[in-house]
Amino acid sequence: MTDMICDVPQHGVVAVGNGRDFAAHTVSTWTRTSIAAGALATGSVRAHVEVLRRISGNPGRAFLGGRLTAGDGARTRIEVGVSAFDAGGCGDAPTFPGALWSSPLIVGLPTEFAAAVVAGLTAGSPLPPGSLTADQAAFDFMCSSEPMFERAAAVLRAALGAKIAGFEPEKAVRAVVSGW
Repeated sequence: MTDMICDVPQHGVVAVGNGRDFAAHTVSTWTRTSIAAGALATGSVRAHVEVLRRISGNPGRAFLGGRLTAGDGARTRIEVGVSAFDAGGCGDAPTFPGALWSSPLIVGLPTEFAAAVVAGLTAGSPLPPGSLTADQAAFDFMCSSEPMFERAAAVLRAALGAKIAGFEPEKAVRAVVSGW
């Protein structure tokens, strides 16, 4: 499930894995945008990230997974799969145990977190031309928030960018988490 755990004291903990489909969810709508692309790359990589931030009495959590596929052109297409429910209306959505906390995560990306994911995926250094698709998500009913999903998206972007460039993601992930 998890290939690496990156703990940055006083900032947060991130588990990074290779993007297995255990948090794939039924997508109701796709939120799409594009950003200016950077250097060319080849191939396709997957990753998933689980973030945990223990600040004050209530920890923050979020889980995202996706694929970065290199292509041609001058833009990187960003696609975020959104569930048909909000965080309070997840009903009988499946759950799975997270790597960083004892309570399970609920599979899906609630509508109120979608804009935060887009914000996190579109900020930062350029990605290669092609597409970045966020198609896995999970949340904690009590501990997830828009800021946590924006952080998770930034970490996912960093991990995918490092992997498609041929690097292990730890250095890129640590740099993002250190900025929290």
